[in-house]
Amino acid sequence: MPRYASNLLDEPLVFDDTITFMGGQVSDVRPNLLNKNQYSDGKNMDVDTFGTVITRKGTEKHPSTALGTAIQGLAYYDKPVSTVEKLACLSNGKLYLAGASDSSWTQVTGANSSFNTSNMVDMVQFVDKLFIVDGASNLRYYDPAASPVIQQITNPTDLNLIMDGLVSHSNRLFGFGVNGQENDAIIHSEVIAATATADWSVNQQFRVGGHSGDPVVALYSWANNNLVVFKERSIYAVTTDPALLVAANFPITQISDRFGCVGRRSVAGVGGDVFFLSRFGIMSLGQILNGAQTIVDPQPISTPIRDYIERINWDHASKACATFWNNRYLLSVPIDAATTNNYTFCFNTITRSWSGYWTGWTPSVYSESGFGGALRLNFGQPDGKVLKWLEYVPQQDETDATFKDDNVVYPSHVTTRGFVFREQLNDKIGRNAEFEFNNSRALVDVFQIRDDVEPEQRLNIEKIDTAAGSGVVLPKALPFMFGQTEVVKKAYSTVSKGTFNQVQFRVEAEENKIQLRGVKSSAIVMGLDAEKA
Repeated sequence: MPRYASNLLDEPLVFDDTITFMGGQVSDVRPNLLNKNQYSDGKNMDVDTFGTVITRKGTEKHPSTALGTAIQGLAYYDKPVSTVEKLACLSNGKLYLAGASDSSWTQVTGANSSFNTSNMVDMVQFVDKLFIVDGASNLRYYDPAASPVIQQITNPTDLNLIMDGLVSHSNRLFGFGVNGQENDAIIHSEVIAATATADWSVNQQFRVGGHSGDPVVALYSWANNNLVVFKERSIYAVTTDPALLVAANFPITQISDRFGCVGRRSVAGVGGDVFFLSRFGIMSLGQILNGAQTIVDPQPISTPIRDYIERINWDHASKACATFWNNRYLLSVPIDAATTNNYTFCFNTITRSWSGYWTGWTPSVYSESGFGGALRLNFGQPDGKVLKWLEYVPQQDETDATFKDDNVVYPSHVTTRGFVFREQLNDKIGRNAEFEFNNSRALVDVFQIRDDVEPEQRLNIEKIDTAAGSGVVLPKALPFMFGQTEVVKKAYSTVSKGTFNQVQFRVEAEENKIQLRGVKSSAIVMGLDAEKA
């Protein structure tokens, strides 16, 4: 059999590098098979439009006082006529409101103000009122101009208005999980009217995929008056033309009899598409529709991170929640033994890649706010906190606090693909590794990982300060030393670290911002000599 040549003087020095991380995390493939712009693992990392991999930004409470119990629902309420702008939150069965500058929540009290204390709730603004369903009591709505401010709608004679879920669509409210009705039943209100008993009737009820034992999980308001109905094992589209006054006349089309949705809050509109969590992974409605023309099932968009998707605690996957924010689909799920959402996966729709997984967040519901026209992303957690993501903070205004979650530091790291130096099969001996940081802030450690096995080898002796020095302000007394630019490069010898077939590098920080622009390494590729017979 062949053997490796021993004369290294004759072997070439070969370089390998990653100068962009635009391809994102691909963790379900061997590291040596990844493309040059992909990486194996990214914890609390994001990728910018230049392909730089960056620690995700942190959060702060809004308002600054947390509630004592789990957040059951979250919504932004905006009534332009009276300039009422509030972030509405339901916790422990009570409704709370907070304005843009409020430091604490204000509880809404009085008649009809007590809700179920354990169920997640849907809160939907329809016209100028905030409608609330909790799966245990009648449909209610908040109206600051009414007395009491929370009104409960009386049941019609032929219908119960206790519902699990609610959505605003084609100038009507649509609800599902109606108490006492079939689990495939959906009901809608009158056009531009939902506050009176007369606005609801059993004649406005219809069934989707009836008699299949497949319950409705979620509704989504899509284009062209199409109401997408997600069930556990199937998907339908209902054309809800406002001119059709009888629900039985709505055209219903089955989109899929294979894919369904496991968590209603995982559904999010992504541009003209819709993403959701299924038993097969994270799916795209557009891909399913396109795949209907072929005999091949579409691949989940989560295929590159399938190893993490397989770790979802499916017994609690119904708690998954998602949002689409600034070209990112964010999905929070329970991983491993967790019973609440403890990992958030970020899909960048510009790069069409996964940035990795985020920890430290435990969202149960997402909601945007628009105080004064400034759009912000908020989420509620089981610990009673409502947090605002600091993604909007521009780079020039970043501080150490920008990279803390509610003033608590969090770690981040990125692990590169496997560098093979243009030879998949030959062994190599490393020479050096160089790391290029740009606008970074963190103290980091760098490690070498040979052949995708532990233990990793630390390259730096002391933590690397990746922050660039300040420039020179003139006039300046001579002599002086020029400060560093915003780019910081650090190089390390890997000569004594042993042979390998492939090598990876990991950059990690216990806190603050990593901003890694590229990694370059060199190695001697060992040749092969044929043994004589």
